[in-house]
Amino acid sequence: MRTSSEIIEDFLARGWKSNPFEKLIPLLHNEHNQLLPFALQVMERVPKGGTFFDLTLSYITEAEFSVVLEEAIRRLRSGPSDVCDSVVAYASLQLPRLLTAHLRELYLLRPNSGTYYEEWPWRAADNREIEWLKNAVKSRADKQAWRCLVETRRPEALLFAAQHFQVALNSSDSFVAYAHMAGFDLSGPSPRKLHSDTAYHMIFASGYFDASARPAWLQHENHPTWAPRCETATPANFGGNANGTCAHCEGPLHRLIHIENTRAVLDVRLPAIELCTCLSCLGWETPELFFRHDETGRASPYITAQAKGAPEFPAVGLKSGSVTLVPATPRWNFQDWALANGRENLNRIGGAPSWIQDAQYCSCPQCGRLMSFIAQLDSNLPTAEGGEWLWGSGGICYIFWCDPCAISGNLWQCT
Repeated sequence: MRTSSEIIEDFLARGWKSNPFEKLIPLLHNEHNQLLPFALQVMERVPKGGTFFDLTLSYITEAEFSVVLEEAIRRLRSGPSDVCDSVVAYASLQLPRLLTAHLRELYLLRPNSGTYYEEWPWRAADNREIEWLKNAVKSRADKQAWRCLVETRRPEALLFAAQHFQVALNSSDSFVAYAHMAGFDLSGPSPRKLHSDTAYHMIFASGYFDASARPAWLQHENHPTWAPRCETATPANFGGNANGTCAHCEGPLHRLIHIENTRAVLDVRLPAIELCTCLSCLGWETPELFFRHDETGRASPYITAQAKGAPEFPAVGLKSGSVTLVPATPRWNFQDWALANGRENLNRIGGAPSWIQDAQYCSCPQCGRLMSFIAQLDSNLPTAEGGEWLWGSGGICYIFWCDPCAISGNLWQCT
């Protein structure tokens, strides 16, 4: 087994031809004591970092991450650094509370400047820091402070940001898009959160995926979100066909997931729920699909005015199997599609959506209210015929719910 120093030496000498992932993986599983020294050495000797370094950050403990973060901030004081930017970005997702004490310095250093996640460190801002941002907005119409205020995702901060939208951004655009990205609907008398605080990973049965074509760094056993440790889990049925036919192409409905005990994982009024779509039509023939649910949770198409017709890309359903829904640890409440880079399990029930584009919540076709996010499915799921399913070019399917109407909806995004 290679030591952490040898992996870095080999990478510096031969670059990616040295296969750093293959050498790193044994350390991740069997030599945890080498991970912190490895991370610190990469920051010292490989300033551009690399995806193998990003993977390491998912395995170090919170205490170790704190050490790496302190070193990253120290180095950022001397100037921009790609590898240090990565540390701040992943800390913003996994352990934002580690950043709270550093927020004002990061505000000046501006790691990840110009990226869509530049303001993420403020997700764990406390009341003192929020007041500091408010004062910056009021006193000098600070645009950066305004964006950080939105990213705190606190209802009172969002209301303040909405009131100062024109002042800070001098824009004629609507604040709605910003509120949706923060996970809130501000159309009512008070802010309404559009997703739950708790996420559950879908853990698939052994052998469900064909791992033979995946490189080592994409093997599911090499990221903790694919096999979290948990004593409690909720069973569910995944994939296959559902009863009924698509309202657009009249082909079979495709089951996404059937949860028999919804109250264990979702705040919905039905005791069970079957979530469906038509893989032949969704995103190709129509951007959204909606389904009514009876009191047993069974789905049937919500009929729209769109004309029927044969789909251009007829599809079979996803491979059927059993899954367990395992609570995500707080470290994985937030996940990002781009920063996951194909490594992480983004098949989730609840929690915040991992948007690929801007926030895009469905509106209920019956009552018009913005629907709440309840689940997402990543690409590369096996199909019933042995292929791999991609949402567009490899995106994510998002599933929404209107509880008063018992209607679900789904759409997908990709790059």
